[in-house]
Amino acid sequence: VQRVFALLTRHFRQLWTAKEWGADPARLGVPPFVAPRIAEQARRFDEARLMRCYQGLYELDLALKGVGQRAWQTTDAPMMALQRWIMLACDAWS
Repeated sequence: VQRVFALLTRHFRQLWTAKEWGADPARLGVPPFVAPRIAEQARRFDEARLMRCYQGLYELDLALKGVGQRAWQTTDAPMMALQRWIMLACDAWS
């Protein structure tokens, strides 16, 4: 779960950067052929949804560390906390 969390966090950080700065490979930290794909994905998110996903990642991080409101949900099931974030990101919960 930690590896998946790290990859998701990196990807959403790249989406946010692409939203703000465009498809600049140096800013995104990716090869030049990957940057346009990330920029295209970023265009599919409005700022509110991207912020909601990023806030959800922050809460997931705290929960996985056993801190915050949702810590009790992850003591036995980190995968459940990750699935909850996926539901949030897919707008299954508003």
